Amino acid sequence: AKDPETKVVVLFCEPGGITEAKLAERVLAESFALPIVAFIAGRFVDDMPGVRFGHAATIVEGDRGTTRGKIAMFQKAGIRVADSFSDIVKITKEYL
Repeated sequence: AKDPETKVVVLFCEPGGITEAKLAERVLAESFALPIVAFIAGRFVDDMPGVRFGHAATIVEGDRGTTRGKIAMFQKAGIRVADSFSDIVKITKEYL
């Protein structure tokens, strides 16, 4: 946020892990002014209980780590979530 050349941050996320939840919590706590656009790949994984995908398999604890949980956290924090990969550019251009 302190870099004057950075106008928007784009995230490419996957199922599993809690890094995105930590980011959303920080954005809410600090009123982060820099726009963030996120795309979460592998949304189909939420509908396949017991199946794990990802480079190290996904770690999902309840709703934390699910794609639905990440989307909800991002939206609560005001982070725009692209519905499809091709929407990333369209949404990013809105901030530029």
